[in-house]
Amino acid sequence: MEVKEVVIVFENKPVTLKYKNDTITLSWKYLKKPIILKRTKDDCLECVSHSLTYNGYPKITFNSTTRRLNRFMYCLFNKIEYNSTKIKGYVLCHICDNRLCVNPEHLIKGTHEFNMQDMCDKERQARGVRLPQSKLNPVDVEYIRSSEMDNNYLADVFCVSSDTIANVRKGKTWKHV
Repeated sequence: MEVKEVVIVFENKPVTLKYKNDTITLSWKYLKKPIILKRTKDDCLECVSHSLTYNGYPKITFNSTTRRLNRFMYCLFNKIEYNSTKIKGYVLCHICDNRLCVNPEHLIKGTHEFNMQDMCDKERQARGVRLPQSKLNPVDVEYIRSSEMDNNYLADVFCVSSDTIANVRKGKTWKHV
């Protein structure tokens, strides 16, 4: 397969992109090492050359600062300077819901509130057994809701507070079960 090379300018410096099959290699003199991206079946571009932040996003270092690669790629392809007021104060939302993806076509600029609402709309927030502090599971919740025993007794059985039992029964918590 033939290698296609494209040079674009970012912050007044040339950035070289080499395309070969489903791999893109991005080189810039301010990066310690080239960025290697692999295209997935969902058209995501996932970084296979750099490590991740503590919460699972690819990161790079340039100008002696660690930065998220998705933000760098968004700025690069939208011709926005990294520290521009056009991007400051905004978050980048993944329309593909893939934290590893840095495809600029999958990133949209939004507010934190918009991103949180998007997460809830797609039911990606932690709830139920996905919460590390959860002491109940769906089977327990169904038992609690169908039981005629009083809240204090069930609270002792499941090692939770009677308020937790009451909230499960009222549907304030565990709404998804």
